[in-house]
Amino acid sequence: IDDMRESPALHVLKHLENEGAVVSVVDPYVEFFKWNDGIVETVALTEELIENADAVVITTAHKNKIDYKMVCKNAEIVFDTKNRLKDLDISRENVILL
Repeated sequence: IDDMRESPALHVLKHLENEGAVVSVVDPYVEFFKWNDGIVETVALTEELIENADAVVITTAHKNKIDYKMVCKNAEIVFDTKNRLKDLDISRENVILL
């Protein structure tokens, strides 16, 4: 998406924040974006980040620069809104397809 304002991830971000969630945004193609009255800086995807998250939500089906196997291995639960994990050889016990 050339214009972040068109990203469906922003709708998810809005709903999560409205429910009181603290959200970390990972996007290897975006360093930061305007959000509400401020700037959100994206963070690096690390095992520690995933291990400390209550949940992971995949809202963009990046084909490169995201280690989805590492995410699934270390996440408590993964919500896959793009069916990005369908072709990966991974355990699906913690993956929910939305």
